[in-house]
Amino acid sequence: IRKRIDTEFQIWSIEDALAELAPARLEAGRQLIDVLWAERIRANPEAANHARLLQGDIQAAADGGTGAASARSRVPRVLEALPVWGVTNLSAGTNFPLERGMFDLVVIDEASQCDVASAIPLLYRGKRALIIGDDRQLIHITQLGSARNRAIAKRWQVNDTALKTFDYRTRSLFTLATHRLGEPLMLDLHFRSRPAIIDFSNRHFY
Repeated sequence: IRKRIDTEFQIWSIEDALAELAPARLEAGRQLIDVLWAERIRANPEAANHARLLQGDIQAAADGGTGAASARSRVPRVLEALPVWGVTNLSAGTNFPLERGMFDLVVIDEASQCDVASAIPLLYRGKRALIIGDDRQLIHITQLGSARNRAIAKRWQVNDTALKTFDYRTRSLFTLATHRLGEPLMLDLHFRSRPAIIDFSNRHFY
């Protein structure tokens, strides 16, 4: 039995083989995206033209001139050509018009360190949301005192039940999502360290 076990593939050797293939897999993925993107742009010449104009608006705004407002108004018209955007919570208001359901999917990473208030405008712009976080991480740091927090809640008629759910001081977006939607789906693959190392953290903390 021992000899037979020794000849079988071990999980670590499979993980190592997959890691060695990672660069080729990433390069193949990039090439596929380039092809699909080129096809999308060819199929939407009007959106592609707006994308070029958007580039000029962004450059003009970066150079200190006008262009920011024009760039924001152009975003919905370029989504067919440029469907994927990466922004911070706070920069979304600067870069995108406040249009409901503008994106098919909003992905918020590191949601454990994201406050609810800054995420609401992002969620408003998406038809669906993927909230990614870690319940063992510290939440966002705030200087908002508890008295000020209660005063704001009272001013906007937020009752005690709602305040417990949406409390800026104690709730991250991830904890809110977990509270409203139930237990999160745990990831089962890790790419940043050797399996034996991450397995230790997984057993002791998760």
